[in-house]
Amino acid sequence: MQATKNRDWLDWVQLITTIVASIAIPVVLLIVGNGFTSTQNNNANQLKYVEIALGILKTEPVAGDEGLRAYAVSLLEVNSPVKILTEAKEKLLTKQLKITANLYLDVTGDPYTSKWKTPNIDVVK
Repeated sequence: MQATKNRDWLDWVQLITTIVASIAIPVVLLIVGNGFTSTQNNNANQLKYVEIALGILKTEPVAGDEGLRAYAVSLLEVNSPVKILTEAKEKLLTKQLKITANLYLDVTGDPYTSKWKTPNIDVVK
C-alpha cells in the first residue's frame, strides 16, 4: 500500500516537472533569443549612425551647415565606442574629415605575421 502511494506521488511530481519544463524551456529560449536579437539590432543601428556621421563630416564644410556638423559629431560621440577628444570635436566642426583608406588585412608575405592595417584618417587643413 505504501509503495503505491509513493509511486502515485512520484508520478505526480514527474507529470508536473514535465509540464513546467515543456513551458519553461521555450519561454527561456524566447527571452534569450529576444535579448540577442535586440543587441544585434542596437549594434547595427549604432553602426548606421556612425556611417551617417562620417558621411556628413567627409563633406566640405560650408557656411550654414554648422548645425548639421554638430549633429554629426554628436552622433559619433553617442554611438562610437571610443570617445572623441575635445580638440578633435572642434576640428570636426570646422574642417573636412578625409579618410584615405579602408581597414584591410595585409596578407603579403608570411601569413603568420599578417596584421590588420589601419586607415589613414586626417582632418583636412
